[in-house]
Amino acid sequence: MVNESLGENYDPNFFMTIRNSWPEGSIVAKSGENVVGVIIATINAAKNARILILSVDTTFRRRGIGDRLLRALIYQCIRKELNILQLEVRVNNNDAIKFYTHRKFIIDRVLPGYYKNGDNGYLMYKILR
Repeated sequence: MVNESLGENYDPNFFMTIRNSWPEGSIVAKSGENVVGVIIATINAAKNARILILSVDTTFRRRGIGDRLLRALIYQCIRKELNILQLEVRVNNNDAIKFYTHRKFIIDRVLPGYYKNGDNGYLMYKILR
């Protein structure tokens, strides 16, 4: 689901490595037995969290799943006393940019050629405390 949704090709071992580093930063949404959404984040030495992946299955979008996943991650970040939550998003992903700005994320700067296909990205962040 994640590879299809984000247009990237992640190795399955990547998910386990990240999850093992901060289990509370990997949150899954399910419908019955099916995974319909996931958010995965890491923590750095500066006590900041970084969202690596927020993905919701296309057939389950616009039902609040992404919002609930993000709120659950923010809760985990606050419990861990983290300062900032940041992420990268493609500059042409208007839906995602709107989603994040509506939730008080700020565009910090452009990341030229950030994605594998050469697309530019935005670095966005939200101050948590």
